[in-house]
Amino acid sequence: MRPTWTAKLRALSLDHLYMTDARPEDIPPHPLWHAPLVLARPDEPFEQLEARIARAGSLWLVNYDFRPFNELVIAHVERPWVMIFQRAERPDEGHLELGPFERRATGDGTALPCVPFAYVENAQASWRNAWRQLAARP
Repeated sequence: MRPTWTAKLRALSLDHLYMTDARPEDIPPHPLWHAPLVLARPDEPFEQLEARIARAGSLWLVNYDFRPFNELVIAHVERPWVMIFQRAERPDEGHLELGPFERRATGDGTALPCVPFAYVENAQASWRNAWRQLAARP
């Protein structure tokens, strides 16, 4: 049986979402924003892992799942590396993607699947006010 255009488009979309060329049939349940990380290989180059983290953070920003979180901090568990994603608080603001920075994140986080990173979700966006102050300086 020949695949339809809709089936091919769906397969390409899922490949893009999961950042893979070959998707297994059985994918474990996960939040939508974890999709780029679920099929990551532990031996992937760090640049590819960074791209997967950036895609996951972008998905987190636009996935309004009615949870009270406005900030996502993703940090490497062994080395100094962190990215911060913040949802817009006001209609005249945009989402922020900050990093990657060579810094250690403080606090305990929840481990991400298949990659050596952990994340913390915060209700208050702690970096937004500092970013506003930096942007206002001449």
